[in-house]
Amino acid sequence: LHQCPPAPRAWAGPGGPGAAARGMEVGAGVSDEEAVLALLRAAGVEEFEKGVLSALVEYAKRFTAEVLCDAADYAGHRRAASMGLEDVKLALREHAAQRSAAGTSRQNMKDWADQVNRVPLPPVPPYAAPRAPVVPGLLCVRPYTLTTTDAAHPLGQATAPAAAAPPPVAVPA
Repeated sequence: LHQCPPAPRAWAGPGGPGAAARGMEVGAGVSDEEAVLALLRAAGVEEFEKGVLSALVEYAKRFTAEVLCDAADYAGHRRAASMGLEDVKLALREHAAQRSAAGTSRQNMKDWADQVNRVPLPPVPPYAAPRAPVVPGLLCVRPYTLTTTDAAHPLGQATAPAAAAPPPVAVPA
């Protein structure tokens, strides 16, 4: 997919559509902080902590970079020479769908945890150290037995015992 550059550090440029209505001069360079401050004032926010403004600016930059990166991917997928408005709209719809689907309520999580926790845990094995189960086909298990066909051989027709599990070790209570 398309590799997006990091979010730009400064957005100096025109105030954008509706900038004059928000009290910003169109065509004048507006700093990121000024734009976010104008949005906060328009929303009726009078007081906020010192780091809120910079956090909102960073969030806006990251969100915009993600949406534009996704839009560029969509434009590349349809083999367009450049990104269009429809690509941006699709990217915004997908971001909104991801945010709404990602939230799981606390009650749903609690119900799921209760359901999982109803199943009892298996008993603790009687030996002290954890042991891997003997499963056929694993490389640590010998999948063959040794035999000899020579009757004159000292072992005769005996077969070597297969790998057996070690005897259980008593654990003091």
